[in-house]
Amino acid sequence: MNTFYKSKELKGKIRGIRITATALFLLIISSAPYSALTAYRCFSMQTINIIGICWAVATILPGILLLVLGIRGIVKLRTLLKDEIQVSGEALVWLEKSKKNALRNLFVKIAVSFLFLIAGLICLMTVSSLYRSDNPYVLVSIVGEFVFFGISICMTLNSVLRYLVLKSIKYSVSEDSSDYKEKGKRKQMFKFVVVFFLIATILIGLMFKGTWYIQPYIATIPAVEHRTVPVFYDKETGVYTIKNPEEGDFRILQLTDIHIGGSLFSYQKDLRALQTVYDLIEETKPDFIIVTGDFVFPLGIQSFSFNNYTPMVQFCSFMRNIGIPWAMTYGNHDTEFVASHSEEELHTLFSKFDYERTGTLLYTDIQPNIYGRANQLIVLKNSDDSVNQALYLLDSNSYTGKGVNDYDYIHEDQVQWYADTITNMCEEEGRIVPSMIFTHIPLKEYKTAYDLYKVKDSSVKYYYGQVGEKNEAICCSDYQSKLFEKAVEIGSTKGIFCGHDHYNNISLEYENIRLTYGMSIDYLAMPGICKDTKQRGATSILIHKDGSFDVEPIAYHD
Repeated sequence: MNTFYKSKELKGKIRGIRITATALFLLIISSAPYSALTAYRCFSMQTINIIGICWAVATILPGILLLVLGIRGIVKLRTLLKDEIQVSGEALVWLEKSKKNALRNLFVKIAVSFLFLIAGLICLMTVSSLYRSDNPYVLVSIVGEFVFFGISICMTLNSVLRYLVLKSIKYSVSEDSSDYKEKGKRKQMFKFVVVFFLIATILIGLMFKGTWYIQPYIATIPAVEHRTVPVFYDKETGVYTIKNPEEGDFRILQLTDIHIGGSLFSYQKDLRALQTVYDLIEETKPDFIIVTGDFVFPLGIQSFSFNNYTPMVQFCSFMRNIGIPWAMTYGNHDTEFVASHSEEELHTLFSKFDYERTGTLLYTDIQPNIYGRANQLIVLKNSDDSVNQALYLLDSNSYTGKGVNDYDYIHEDQVQWYADTITNMCEEEGRIVPSMIFTHIPLKEYKTAYDLYKVKDSSVKYYYGQVGEKNEAICCSDYQSKLFEKAVEIGSTKGIFCGHDHYNNISLEYENIRLTYGMSIDYLAMPGICKDTKQRGATSILIHKDGSFDVEPIAYHD
């Protein structure tokens, strides 16, 4: 009676099945290059023959050798199966586990084989439609046809024969096996823990890598027709000036909370988000676009990605291809603490896409020495060179670091910079220059105004929209920024625009300042939001020559 103590001894007896299957696979793919190159029709027959013969020799000779070894092993295995064997120790643990899971493993491997069969059929259909052409898909499809069919056939053969062998093995248990079974269980648990952490490490590593699944769409979008708007840049101050080329109105389109995931799992939602943005821009044909933060969602959940750099590159490329000048503020999610890239690296990225290089992004390397990732002033002038608006892009920052979702605010030095620059501009112009503020997280005054509106207080004027977040939440910072107070004191700013709360799109006027939530794009960050439509869209700001403006929500319907 044969006695086996180690699993590798027993596995060696049935290894002939796998060797035979491998040999068959090599023989099946031996003619793949010759068939593919013949159909591709881009090489001479001499080249095709040389490649075909070399590949055939490299696969057929090892295939025949392995086939002989495999058949020899199967013959020996047949002899082994005639008698009962005795197993102990590691061999017993492996055999009992293998026999117990034999049927399940058979179904799993046959299911996987079926998937390879489907892949082979797809390649076959591609070949049928493009046969004998110079399309490179012919080359790839024919090779894929051989490989996928070969894997399907050999995997099915290997799994069926292995199942029959395991079910046919008759064995008895050696007396010294009980202690080893306990040790085997502990060893299996240790292996499981090691494998689990190894897989988790690999998956987390992959979540930090950037992917380019939406790039083909970005590369093929046409530019949107629009007016040519002159843009000037002062390299000493870092201030861009936009000049309205005509006497008419000037349209700004606010976009917010795009939330590109940047992974295979978020591909469809990322694509829908960009298509939505494109449709809204094409519908409104703005002169200028301002994105008020949260381009990406690098939290791992929903998007299954921590990468905030690659999707940001893709969005900048997308906007460059559209061709309309645009500017941005950061959102709280753009530089999450788990994100792959820092704010300094994103700053470098935006600098590479600036107006001088791309003709679209109004981003400056010259940042004021104040708190925040990026704070910026853009001046809008009428056709007669008079200042129409001062557009402030203020970073509302992200978190205070004192708790989850403990949102930051616009700090005192940011407020002072705003006050100093707008005051100086008003003095130079000899009048109160109209201004607007764009930021991501709403000021606390949004909540104050909404609470007053709910009790029908006459100090608040309602324009449109609703607070659609759960429990009518307005997710502002708990810290009081002095920005609104300073804006009321100076009397220049008549409009503040934010994002952040995806279901809020209300527009209210409080203390002679219009507080507006931009309609959001998000298909990803909030569970179930891809199916909702009432909150999705953009916000059109039509600025007149005298500095007054009209705001209109542009709803988007899939």
